[in-house]
Formats: sequence, C-alpha cells, structure tokens
Amino acid sequence: MRAPPIPGLKRVGDMINSCLPFDNGSWRKMRRQGGRGGMRRLHLLLLILGLVVGTIVVPAQEVVPSPASILGFQPGEDRRVADWTQITDYFRRLDEASARVQVLEIGRSTQNRPILMAVITSPENMARLDRYREIARRLADPRALADEGEAERLIAEGRVIVAITCSIHSTEIVASQMAMELAYWLASDTSSETREILERTILLLFPSANPDGIDIVASWYRRTLGTPYEGTAPPELYHPYTGHDNNRDWFMLTQVETQAITRALYQEWFPQILYDVHQMGATGARMFVPPFYDPPNPNIDPILLRSVAVIGHHMAWALTASGFRGVVTNAQYDTWWAGGLRTMPYYHNVVGILTEAASARLMTPITLTREQLRGATRGLPNPLERTTNFPDPWPGGVWRPMDILRMELVAARALLQVAARYREEFLRNFYQLGKRAIERGQTEEPFAYIIPADQWDPPTAAHLVNVLMAQGVEVHRATERFVADGVEYPAGSFVLLLAQPLRALVKTLLEIQRYPERRLYPGGPPERPYDVAGWTLPLQMGVQVVEVARPFQARLQKVTEAVAIVGRISDLGGRSTTETVWLLEPKANRAFSAVNELLASGLFHVSRLPRSMAIEGRSYPAGTFVLRAAEGTQRPRPVVRQMLEDIARRHGVDLRAVTRPPTELVPIGRRRIGLYRSWVPSMDEGWTRWVLEQFGFSYVTLRDSDIRAGDLRARLDVIILPS
Repeated sequence: MRAPPIPGLKRVGDMINSCLPFDNGSWRKMRRQGGRGGMRRLHLLLLILGLVVGTIVVPAQEVVPSPASILGFQPGEDRRVADWTQITDYFRRLDEASARVQVLEIGRSTQNRPILMAVITSPENMARLDRYREIARRLADPRALADEGEAERLIAEGRVIVAITCSIHSTEIVASQMAMELAYWLASDTSSETREILERTILLLFPSANPDGIDIVASWYRRTLGTPYEGTAPPELYHPYTGHDNNRDWFMLTQVETQAITRALYQEWFPQILYDVHQMGATGARMFVPPFYDPPNPNIDPILLRSVAVIGHHMAWALTASGFRGVVTNAQYDTWWAGGLRTMPYYHNVVGILTEAASARLMTPITLTREQLRGATRGLPNPLERTTNFPDPWPGGVWRPMDILRMELVAARALLQVAARYREEFLRNFYQLGKRAIERGQTEEPFAYIIPADQWDPPTAAHLVNVLMAQGVEVHRATERFVADGVEYPAGSFVLLLAQPLRALVKTLLEIQRYPERRLYPGGPPERPYDVAGWTLPLQMGVQVVEVARPFQARLQKVTEAVAIVGRISDLGGRSTTETVWLLEPKANRAFSAVNELLASGLFHVSRLPRSMAIEGRSYPAGTFVLRAAEGTQRPRPVVRQMLEDIARRHGVDLRAVTRPPTELVPIGRRRIGLYRSWVPSMDEGWTRWVLEQFGFSYVTLRDSDIRAGDLRARLDVIILPS
C-alpha cells in the first residue's frame, strides 16, 4: 500500500526555503563580501537539516508478511497445518499490507465460516477493477456489442481474469496451504515475470471452496498426531452434508458454498480461465495435468479443448523443467461429466483446468517403494514405464506435503504465465465462444427448450428455472399461448432460446446423456466412466421439459428475477364452519414441507385419503392431505385461516376448503425418525440429513451406542439406514 505523507514535512520544507534568500549569484556575492549574515543563515540551515535527518522517519517500502512470519511455520512443513482461522487471518493481513491484494468475503459456509476470495493484481488494475469486470461481462455476451470493432477495443483494454480454487475436498488439504504461498509470491515479488502477470491478469484466488472441511480435517489431524490414526481421514464428512460430493453440486447448486462461488464466478466476475487444484491417490503418478483422457463431452467447443491442452502442456513442461518427475498427461480424468467445479466452466465458455497431485497422509510424509506403485486402466497402465504421456517416471522414495505444495506452485505460476502472455487470445476466444454459441442456436437444432406452465409439480419446475438462472442462463416466459413444433403451450410457459452464449450449458443440463460405448479392448469388458455418466435435470426433478427443433413465433418476456410459485387457499365465501377442512394434494414435493410445518404448529390434525375420492364435485387422489383445526385451539378461525394462507403462499401449494369432509381417513402425525450415522462417513447419510431438513422432517441421529442400548421401538417410529 502506498505510504501516506508525513505530517509536517511540507512545513519543514517551507522553513528551509525561508533560509535561502539567494540564488547562485547571491551566494557568490556573499562570499566576496564576507557577509556574516549570510553565513549565519547557512549555519541555521545546516542545523535545521540535521534536525530533519535526525527526527523524520522516511517511509519504507511496503512490508508484505510471509506466511511463515504469521503462522510460525512454513506452509507444507511436515506435520503442520493451518486451519481456516489461520488462513483467513493471513489473507486479511496480506490485504492490509499489499496494494496488490484485496480480500472479499463472498458468503458464509454451512457452519457459518467466511468464504474468501482474494483478488490479486497490480495496483493500477486494482484501481480499475469495476471497469475490467464490466469488460468481461460485455465480452461474455456478444449481443451487447455494436460490432467487431467494439469487441476488439474491449479485448485490447481488458485483462484476463483467472480463478484458482483450492481444497474443495478437504483431505486434499495441501492446496489450502499452497494458496498462502502463491498469494505471498504475487504480493511481494518484483521480478519482470511477476510484474507481467500482475499487469495483464486479475487472479481470483479461493483458498478453499470448503472452509468447514479445512477445520474438520485440521482438527482431526492435530488430535491424532503421534497416534496410529495420524494422517487418516476424519470419522465424519468433511463437508457437513455432502462430503466428497460437494464437487458434484455445480449443476444443481444445493449447497451454500456452491451457490456463493457460482454467483461470484458467473454473475459478477466472468473469468476466462478456472484452475481447480486437487490431490489423488498416493501410488500412481506424482501429478496429473491436462490434456484429459477421452471421452470429451460433445457440447464442449473445440477451442476450449485446445486451450486446455495449451495450458496443460505448459504446466507439464514447467514441472519437468523444474526437476519434478512423475508428471502424467492424457490419463484417468476426462471432460464428459459436467457437474464438477472444473468441468462446469466449459459450459460458461471458460477454460477449465484440473491438476491432481499424489497425496501424502494429510500433512504426514510417506515412503513408497517401486513395488508399491500402481497403474490405472485409463492412460497409465504402468507407473514405472516411460511413455509419451509419462516421459519421466518417479522411482519411489519419500513423498512429502512440501513436494505437493511445490508442484502446485509451479503449476499455478505456469498457468498465470500463459494467461499473461496470451492475454488478448484468451479474451478474444472468450468473446468468440459466446458468439459461436449464439450462431449455433440460430442455425442448429434444437432451437429451444420449453418448460410448460401446466406441470405436475409447479414449485419444482420453478426451482429448475431458478437453478438455470443462477448459473446465468437466459430464460423467457410466454405472455400468451403459442404453438411450437405443432404443439400448443399455455401462457406462463418458460422458454429457453438456444441463441444465447450459454447454449452449451442449457443443452448439457436438459438433454438426455448417452455415454459412448468404450471397451477396455475389442470384445472386452466396458471401460468404467471416471465419474457421473448421466445427470439430466428434468428426469431427476420430475419436470416436463420439451425440446423444440424448429423456430417458432411467441410473445416472450425475459425473466429477470427468481421465480416463485405462490400458493393459494380457496374461499368459501363466508360459509366456513367448524366442520370446514382443507385438502392438499400430494403432487408437489413442497406439499410435504407444508404439512410438516402445520404439524409442528400443533394447531392442526392431519389425515390422508386412503383411496381416490370425489369430494364436493372434485376428484382427489389417494394420499391427499386433509387438514382440520385442532380441537381446543384458542386461535380465532380467521387467524387459523391466515396461517394456512401464509403456508400455502410460501410453499407454493394450493389448499381447497370443503364443508363436507370425508369420513374415511387415515390419521397421521409427526413421525419419530432415527437416522443412523456410523463412524465411517457416509455421503448418503449426509444427503439424507439434508433432504430431511429441506422438507421439515425432524429426526435424531443414531450412533452405535444408541443401537446397542435397545428399546428403539419405544423411542422411534422409523429408522433410516443409509447405504
């Protein structure tokens, strides 16, 4: 940060100037005349200068604290780990000390820890951040530009925005420690290479996409140091709900961390490159860098796959040139699956990069012999054999966390070098990718997707629309009925036109995936996909979505705010009596959250229809909820009705009042639910907890000791055993 002016310095300068009533000519005249007054002034001047030199402290260059100076140990050091409080403290001190760093809190984690994003660039760029964000936003949507000339002017002015995300999987903890060293290097180094990076790029550095997990892992590691469990994974999920699946949430956005980072990346900053730093198993290559293995997703533009190769090969080159062995490319990891932190960028026209370093035992070193090294079926059958994609095998030996950290640093620096040196090319490609997507949407099938207004479960259909919009997808709504591909759709239907920059994202999330047939060898068994092979959102959510092949005419209005389905309650027109009940059909998922809230209030009795019935001229399916005000409630009937209206509105469900309630009913109440949690973390258990909480089901956690204590029937109605 620039040093502030020293108070009083200008006044001292004025005093000195007042003692100099002569120019060079006056000085010569004074010497010839032996002027005593002039000499007295000179003596006074020298005295003042001595006082100034002795009392004024000249500001030093900004002092940027190193991680070690704050933590008390070097990041990557054996058996030492910084937790999230320490990492947060370091980054905030770096913000205070350096004009190159600005640390932003972009949200709060599941357990209410700050989610940090450090913006790192030159002080000159920092002063114009809003302008560079605006340039990136405009390049992201070429429809906003007048012509190619305007695009080229923005490209010439803009900066490449690079996001680096660390340790989303918290047992892969070294990247969170490396982030401090990377930030320190960029904040303190004065080399020409670093100046070029700072001047031509803007780095968005996320020390961890999972702050809660950093503390969970760090706490467990410290507790187990010196015990047989040192270096093991903690006996709980390292994301409170999803565990390892937190990197499979980028297409559904269920978790607050995913939502916050998605908002920062794709609605506020619009990066051109994203690098996600990971670790893998310990017994294969020392580090994987791109290019990736097959198959690629067909919706990824070829420019992106080539850009991945450019950056990945430069990383591999830099690592090998730095003396690191065991670097592999074109192995194991592919680009088929769309829902990961480094794969979702492709559908935002962003270059997505992944590295996977071989793990130690958290922060404890390991020793591996040649015999302990293992290959894989996809691209690395033998980790001791030299191949084109693995030219310098690692022979085994001691493997330390510091080795991981140094490799990650070299890879990150190599990526930033490429981004800086090819600044205009990355910005131009970013613009061209959006432009190509729009052109394809105008000339290729499908032309659009339609989400009809008449859905079985309207709140879930609205949720699908909101998930798409949260990722930046452009959505319209029909203001009147229209016909597409020969089918009529009602007003209120949502329309996703594919002539938009995020065409690939819309297709990838809504179309049916068909994973290509791949065999380990001709006639042999299938090659196992690296990750999820299918994820079609309409099928998962039970929402009707129609693919439209040909252009059509419709009056459409762009949707600019999150969609909310507002439920309502029917009006009996003053005919409400003590016999009045309300019927709620169970079609919508949110019907269950509404009923759970009513049960929790204690003001209603709830039953269900055992079979389909016609009631007051309308047919209701089996399972329909029947709501009756509880006897003895002290609340007036209008207050009870108002409560029902509020619940219907918030949950997006419709309640219908009837005065002749059915007599054939099955009473229900709040079930006493026990959810088993073993000491071996289960993602299914975490997801089940999340679903129960989202829909208002209360539950208790059952441990082994609870099971052994017995008498479960007396305490519980339902026991859930996650797989």
